Amino acid sequence: MLSEARAKNARMGITGHLLYTEEVFVQCIEGSPEAIDSLWKSLQRDDRHYELQILAKGPIEQRRYQDWSMAFSS
Repeated sequence: MLSEARAKNARMGITGHLLYTEEVFVQCIEGSPEAIDSLWKSLQRDDRHYELQILAKGPIEQRRYQDWSMAFSS
């Protein structure tokens, strides 16, 4: 799943970081508003995801994960 997400994010111009801890995933997603909106809608339709929440949303001055289509840590 991670390699698929990395490829999709790279195609969409999305960068970010995925953190997994104790059966909970937290993800920081960076990209254009259109790409983020498209990804969010895709995640909501995906049966593997549930109880999705947006914790924060807004513009940033520069990307924190510009070299990562999706960094991962646990």
